[in-house]
Amino acid sequence: MLVEDIMRRSLITIEPEDSIRLALLKIHQHRIRHLPVVSEGKLVGIISDRDVRDACPSIISTPHNEDEKILDTPVSSMQEKSCVPRTNNRSTQHRFQNREGRLSYDLAQRIRGITMKIKSAFIYSDEYLHYFFNEEHPFNQKRLVLTLDLLQMMNLLSENDIVPPRMATDDELALIHDRQYIEAVKECGHSKQEIPIAASFGLGTEDCPIFPNMHEASALAVGGTLRAVELVMSGEYRHAVNLAGGLHHGFRGRASGFCIYNDCSVAIAYLRQKYDARVLYIDTDAHHGDGVQWAFYDDPNVLTLSFHETGKYLFPGTGNITERGDGQGYGFSVNVPLDAFTEDDSWLEAYDTVLPTVARGFKPDVIVTQNGCDSHMFDPLTHLSTSMRIYQEIPKLARELAEELCDGRLIATGGGGYDIWRVVPRAWTLLWAELSGQRIVNNVPIPQAWIAKYQEESPVQLAPTILDPEGLFPPIPRRAEITAKNKNTIEKALLYCPRG
Repeated sequence: MLVEDIMRRSLITIEPEDSIRLALLKIHQHRIRHLPVVSEGKLVGIISDRDVRDACPSIISTPHNEDEKILDTPVSSMQEKSCVPRTNNRSTQHRFQNREGRLSYDLAQRIRGITMKIKSAFIYSDEYLHYFFNEEHPFNQKRLVLTLDLLQMMNLLSENDIVPPRMATDDELALIHDRQYIEAVKECGHSKQEIPIAASFGLGTEDCPIFPNMHEASALAVGGTLRAVELVMSGEYRHAVNLAGGLHHGFRGRASGFCIYNDCSVAIAYLRQKYDARVLYIDTDAHHGDGVQWAFYDDPNVLTLSFHETGKYLFPGTGNITERGDGQGYGFSVNVPLDAFTEDDSWLEAYDTVLPTVARGFKPDVIVTQNGCDSHMFDPLTHLSTSMRIYQEIPKLARELAEELCDGRLIATGGGGYDIWRVVPRAWTLLWAELSGQRIVNNVPIPQAWIAKYQEESPVQLAPTILDPEGLFPPIPRRAEITAKNKNTIEKALLYCPRG
């Protein structure tokens, strides 16, 4: 079979003097992602749906008269008279293309002025707090409230940034989960008596106790991540964050590791089914993202990349470098198991080495991240020894790669994190600050109002600054040995995966 056998012969095109308004209309009417620019029968350029949406006033808050100017700008204005200089703000380097593949300087400057006002979506509802096992359980969504308050007191989050989640439907859950399992979750959450079959589904265990309305609370967390997917893939937002998500241990027919439904897996399956997208999944939780890995173990269109503490000492015991995928998916499961007591420099060396190599080799259409923050020295359930420094760097590189490889499309979820007072709020504040274009560079103080509000309730002294001060943690005696082990792991992790 040749290309001519499958190519579309009746092309949808646009002329250089047509307006951006017309380009937007054609893209929506014909449900296409790219629009050739043709002049006198010759191809002179191409624009994408992202290019047009970035200039569309329906998603950018600008004065009405400026909206009209942008929409009525002719496509020809994108054809370069002088090349655009590179800027430090990657989000302004969009791909309105001409013969040289560069932006018109005038249009680029106008776009730059308005894209800085684009805000990522923060998916949240107080109903997220109903995902609650019991008072003694380490998984405590009080951390969402702590983070929300910290973000608002630091003036990093406004009411306009917050988008409510929706409930995931049974059909959406069934993209990953067995329907029999979904019905069992419903029955357990609505019954006042013990369900005999619960244990066979991993329900009613020490890790996943049954709680009232368990299905509804869990489906809302999944729906929050699906809402994030829809906002990003529609072009309405560049990035979206659902901190109630990141429940990466859930399996097709079994709850595991505090996770009833696996929102990450459902979201990826949704991206594959609805958008036919190649998905790069990046998991930086201290626990291996086993549920997501096994869900797509033989799929070459989903690359799962997990940086975690070695399973020798920690649940779930998987995530070895030899777990590389199966069949056509071989090489698309990449694991970087780090030695216990790994510190910042070694952790970041693994992240900064493996992630760009794999991402550029895979060339995703969209990136999904799981942002567990239990690798911190303070976390009570893990054995890694990092500081807040890694949580400053993790979203920075993920966002840069999203801008470079997939027009900025990035969906971020939460995950583990069991020091809910000193670690989680600060780590997720750094995450949101980065993805909303408000990067925190210096070690700024935590607002006194936040500390005063929560110090009495907190069992530990709250941190006074967003980052940990130098010298807070004593050096690990086995540092050289641990670093050497991790270097060896990095080399092996890259052996069979896509590389770029």
